[in-house]
Amino acid sequence: MSTKFINKFSSVWNNKDWNVPLIAIILLGVAFRLSVFSTHDFHCDEGLHGSYVLDIATKDDWRFRSDDVDRPPVFFYVTAPFVKVLGNHVNVIRLPNFMGSVASIFLIYLICIKLFNRRTALWASFLLAVSPYNIVFGPTVFIDVLMSFFILWSFYLLCVDKTFLSGIVFGLALGTKQPAVMAVPVFISFSILLFWKNNNQFNIKLYLKKYSKWIYGCLIILVLVFVWSALCQRPRFGMLGKAFSHQSSVFTLDLGSFFERIRQWWQYIKLTFNSIPLNILFILSIPLLVYNSISLFFNIEFRRKLEIIADIILILFVYTHILLFVMFQFKVYDRYLLLISPFMIIVLARVLNYIIKSPVVKNKFIRTGFILVIILSGFCSTKNISRLDMGAVYSKSDGMSNVAVYLKNNALPKSLVYFTREVPWEMWYYGYGMKWRKRTLLYEGKQKFLRDVRDRFHKEIYIIAYKDDLGTIPDIQNKCTIVPVHNVYRGGTEKFRIYKVIR
Repeated sequence: MSTKFINKFSSVWNNKDWNVPLIAIILLGVAFRLSVFSTHDFHCDEGLHGSYVLDIATKDDWRFRSDDVDRPPVFFYVTAPFVKVLGNHVNVIRLPNFMGSVASIFLIYLICIKLFNRRTALWASFLLAVSPYNIVFGPTVFIDVLMSFFILWSFYLLCVDKTFLSGIVFGLALGTKQPAVMAVPVFISFSILLFWKNNNQFNIKLYLKKYSKWIYGCLIILVLVFVWSALCQRPRFGMLGKAFSHQSSVFTLDLGSFFERIRQWWQYIKLTFNSIPLNILFILSIPLLVYNSISLFFNIEFRRKLEIIADIILILFVYTHILLFVMFQFKVYDRYLLLISPFMIIVLARVLNYIIKSPVVKNKFIRTGFILVIILSGFCSTKNISRLDMGAVYSKSDGMSNVAVYLKNNALPKSLVYFTREVPWEMWYYGYGMKWRKRTLLYEGKQKFLRDVRDRFHKEIYIIAYKDDLGTIPDIQNKCTIVPVHNVYRGGTEKFRIYKVIR
């Protein structure tokens, strides 16, 4: 009886028409992403993006005539219809990225099926489903998530010979966030590889004729972005180049802090897997895959040789990208690595595939044990995932929604709201449509604040004090009368204290 059950389970599990493992992996990815859905307030960038979405959804300001937008518009255009149909809520604005993050699990499977084999595809989809890095960022409003989804979608379309459509989708990635351009080398490399694979030779004229369609597809979207930028409040014809110019010295070598930057980036790189065994295997991916390439390349069939070349391209792309971030003065932001995270996962999936097929784990019990260790490592990597200090977790932002609720219920229109630090961008979303005047003690100074207190034009004045700034309040109380009216807590910790000026 047990043998029949095992045989039946095995046949169902391996039925490619009804891909049970893939469905289970996708459901697993959904569950993990739902576990961190809406656990924190918006990060400052998320709040800014949310306010842009509301400009479209509530004001029908599709051309952003009322705001000086410095980001490409695709994310806002994709998200606005969700708000129009489902209403304004932080979870609604998070939906497009959540859906894109889940869809990426399926896309990475399809990509690996076309380039490699089913075992690699299942490993890659599993690693992406349980990747803490991708789980935490999935249900956020960072535009990098949608950019990464479009890059994967475009890459898949390239693999199935939908060249023109692939170009259009990659144009959407560029129209979501400009750094998508850094994925162009991997598209060029794989387009050459795929052309070679399909034709058994390489003809430069035929190649250019075929893949010029990809460029045309990109240009269609880029022209639309250019036209959109001309219709903004302030025309921004250099929109696509802004990502590489706004810091002025972004491509200046920063060798003086080389090792410090390695440490900083490594803190985020290792969170892609958040597992010591998986991180060790990823670090060893270069020697393992290079050794495999050298030992097999001249002794295998043509198709397998192309797989090995694909491995080398992926390794070069991933590690070159990381090296550029370390060497040049890119700011160390965790979300920047979303562009290469799926490719890191494919590299690790390839390593796992080779190890399982190697003579070292030829024994059935050793192989089963190795597979179980990897699966358990994947599950264990998600432990305490909501406490990882990345994604929407941002100590200065958490609790700002509660601050906005209190002000909406108590503050009069045109009240003056002072923050002890910079005016938070997330308040542009949480306080959207409210006519408060927002200022900061950090930049305006106490003297300006005291002049506003004496000025009877402002009927009500509030101070939003961050927890770490409460020590500055007694000095203000010595010069005017302010009283605490509300405390904001999150996770049992006081985040903000709201004061009101008593005249």
